[in-house]
Amino acid sequence: MPSSTSADRLDDESGEYKISPSPSVTSREWTQEDQHEFLKSVTGVFNITSEAIEGEWPRMSQRLTIRFHVDEEQNKIWGRFDMGIVDGSILLNPSPGELEHDTPMKFQWRGRQSETGSPEKGNGEVTISENRTIRGVFHGMCGNIDFKGRRRLMPSGISGQNVGFYRQSWEDYAPWW
Repeated sequence: MPSSTSADRLDDESGEYKISPSPSVTSREWTQEDQHEFLKSVTGVFNITSEAIEGEWPRMSQRLTIRFHVDEEQNKIWGRFDMGIVDGSILLNPSPGELEHDTPMKFQWRGRQSETGSPEKGNGEVTISENRTIRGVFHGMCGNIDFKGRRRLMPSGISGQNVGFYRQSWEDYAPWW
């Protein structure tokens, strides 16, 4: 079982780890311009680590990443991930207008095991902070796989791929389910 941080808790009903909200780091009022800048910073690449993967699969724990891309046209937030043991796609459940910093948000994921190519899917939670850090958990990925990290220093609104890549990547997994 992955280790958890003080902000994580085990849900008694589901048996899954949940990410507890972080207290706001600032007392000033959040403006529409702040929200716009936050959304731009969500589209990007996050370098992450996972205590669960480091403990169980140390040789696969290097260069883990999650990419998010805000799709204003389809009102969705797409993602791609490489967790070493599984790589695949993410779809956040809140729309861009509902995205909140420092608040746990649910997502669905679809992917393939890195060594066998077997399809997998599950859900999870992610918290993206105003300071460009990230933490969360993948449920159903060889158990519960924690992660945390920081956004790469790169221009806001850049994820390394165009939105069509993320849309197609998600659809590529659809025939399996």
